[in-house]
Amino acid sequence: MTRTLISVDLDWLNGSECPGNTIKKLLRHIPKNIPAIITIEHHGFLPHLRRWIKSGKVPTPFNVINLDEHHDYYHHGPPYDPDGTAINCGNWGYRLPTEWYRRLTWVHNSSFQNIENDWNLAQRWLRERNIATSTRGRHRLSQLRSKIVAAVFCVSPEYLEGKTFRHITHIIEIVAHHFNMKRVPTKISNVNATSVDGWRIAPRPMKM
Repeated sequence: MTRTLISVDLDWLNGSECPGNTIKKLLRHIPKNIPAIITIEHHGFLPHLRRWIKSGKVPTPFNVINLDEHHDYYHHGPPYDPDGTAINCGNWGYRLPTEWYRRLTWVHNSSFQNIENDWNLAQRWLRERNIATSTRGRHRLSQLRSKIVAAVFCVSPEYLEGKTFRHITHIIEIVAHHFNMKRVPTKISNVNATSVDGWRIAPRPMKM
């Protein structure tokens, strides 16, 4: 059976006329009873995914569908070096062990940040490791013929814009309610919301 990991950076909602409704429509296609988490920065999900895989909650290999304004395989020098060890929100794709997945689909939005050279280099790097790639502007989850085995979300507060920025607390609540999460990222009062330091995060206590 083909399996899929859904990865959502909430900056994917930038440009949406009603980001709350957009995330609700997306969640209709994602099971409620799978391992799921919300982190502040995108790469924060990797330790949790590693534990899910080690425990057998998430079987490998899987495909990755990444809904994100950015592709997160940025390549332009340290600390983005694909063969390095440093990790951040812009290079986490290179830190996802290649034995875990077989296909990467990047679903961007109307405001997507495509540094063409970086994406071309990433595609070549992935194909050399027998990982297929594709890019699209719509997620097409209603047509997905594989089993969704996990879902990860991140806030990326420094990249939020417009209505997404103004309604991010409500958007997080929508995601949390869908998965019955008890502990999620919260904004610390009187701190600039565009700063990651202005948020705190606690992982979901999983019910399996």
